[in-house]
Amino acid sequence: MGDLLNEGLKKGTAALEQIATPPAPAAAPIVESANAGLPIPLDRIDPNPFQVRFELDEQKLSELTDNIRREGTLLQPILVRKVGERYQSIFGHRRVAAFRRLRDEAKTDDERARWATIPARELQNVTDDQMLLLALDENVLRSDLSPVEEALALSRLRDVRRDLHTADELAAFTGYKIDRVLRLLRLADAPECIRNAVHKGILVPVAPDPRDREPATQEVRRLDFSTALDLIAFHSRLYEGCGNKPNPEQLADEKVKAVIDTALKEQWSRARVQECIQKELKNSPAPGTPKRARRKGRPLTPFKRNKSQITIYLKRLDNLTSEQSVAIREALNEVLARLPNS
Repeated sequence: MGDLLNEGLKKGTAALEQIATPPAPAAAPIVESANAGLPIPLDRIDPNPFQVRFELDEQKLSELTDNIRREGTLLQPILVRKVGERYQSIFGHRRVAAFRRLRDEAKTDDERARWATIPARELQNVTDDQMLLLALDENVLRSDLSPVEEALALSRLRDVRRDLHTADELAAFTGYKIDRVLRLLRLADAPECIRNAVHKGILVPVAPDPRDREPATQEVRRLDFSTALDLIAFHSRLYEGCGNKPNPEQLADEKVKAVIDTALKEQWSRARVQECIQKELKNSPAPGTPKRARRKGRPLTPFKRNKSQITIYLKRLDNLTSEQSVAIREALNEVLARLPNS
């Protein structure tokens, strides 16, 4: 555990020193206060307001709590910034939760007092966008984030940092590969039914195993990232095909959710899902409904692609949705990747 915490602390401190802040007059440098390593009361610590993880992994939290109980303290302090009379955690969200659990489970006043404070290092002049990037960095370091959490974190970073407009800028800023940024942004803009299937999954009844003492009767199954991207494109095609009907988005949501439920219950492969998508599209209204029948504000399809060509309509690029913009950029990157270096 010590090596992991050391790695996280070093990585976080280095990231804080290197993150570029938005243009602002006389930006103050990040410094460590004189209160480094002092115990801070848990009741004065708030979570990082830009925390990207939706929920803590119960098993990992229990393991950390047991480790801290066994060691008697933290091997490395958490990082915080002071806001008014309170503190916000920069690094150490799970460690704070473990200390709170130890305090709440204490059986004596002395034991409760022992876990009522946590060792911390205070950093000054840490900006909001740095808080967000470090929350992302901390969790990616430990592979804690689901694809949806990672996607929404990138989307939120884009909102916080107004100078990061494009996927290329986000990739350069975070150190992610451009292809991953493009796919994560598509997931961030995906319909809720797809995001929920990736992050939360669905409960599926399973036949109990008689060899188990407590046989399970249901399990959680989640949609994998690659299949989710296929379903995002499927949802977009369905929406376009239902443009002349009331509530086209709801109709697309219902059809996609039905595919997701069946795919997870029957444990379809990605190839099987793609086969189902193609079959559904053949039976669905073709895209390209008359303009008067489209939902107000919905732009016409900006480009089309098949196995042999990509067609882009330049006059339609001014009113792209976020998802369409990401899809076009992804298609163009594929073309550029195939061009000879010369």
